[in-house]
Amino acid sequence: MNPLLFQARINFLARESCYHHIEVFCDESLRQFSDDPLLLFWRAFALMMQGGGAESIRLFAQIQNKREISLASTAAMLYAHERLKTIDRNAVADLEGRLVVEDASAGEREFVLASLFYWHSKQLLKARECVTKALEKEEAYGPALVVRGWLDLSSDRGDQGEKTLQCFDNVIAGSQQPQQPGGIPQPQLQPDGPATLGSSGAQRLPDVEALLGKAKYLEMR
Repeated sequence: MNPLLFQARINFLARESCYHHIEVFCDESLRQFSDDPLLLFWRAFALMMQGGGAESIRLFAQIQNKREISLASTAAMLYAHERLKTIDRNAVADLEGRLVVEDASAGEREFVLASLFYWHSKQLLKARECVTKALEKEEAYGPALVVRGWLDLSSDRGDQGEKTLQCFDNVIAGSQQPQQPGGIPQPQLQPDGPATLGSSGAQRLPDVEALLGKAKYLEMR
């Protein structure tokens, strides 16, 4: 599965609060791509948002040490613990400490996945903090620009200005041109699996989320 299409589908379903559909989609994909950490992450997210806190914590713990998943998994585990009827204060304190450590060493990919988690769990301020940190690492990082644009569209503070449109346009333009050194990094086709972070391949496709974001921006205007 192409990473762009995978994440676009997850994002659409999460925006519509269709968490059961995310669970089913991930379950179906895991039959073919077992133990893929990104699929497990979004499956755990879907369970958590449907009230399955204990099961989601168990799944997040399985992938907590996976590269580029750890920051988002720790943030999600912390959120899940805080939603339990009986809160384990020691576990919360440990996760808060780990989150600080992981935040200090995270790269742009880690921050983008964490921002997606925060966005889809309605923690928009934390989502914006993470996407800002991603863009501090790489100011033209396409996935971060797309998330920043969508966060603007999700805001009730009137953030939907020309900079929002520019986020989407820059990524769309970058996906239609050959990659140049220093240009916008784009997710690429992974012919043998789903949207695992860091996947590679030869085919370049338009960024679906950027196209949808631009359409949503124009609709709102």
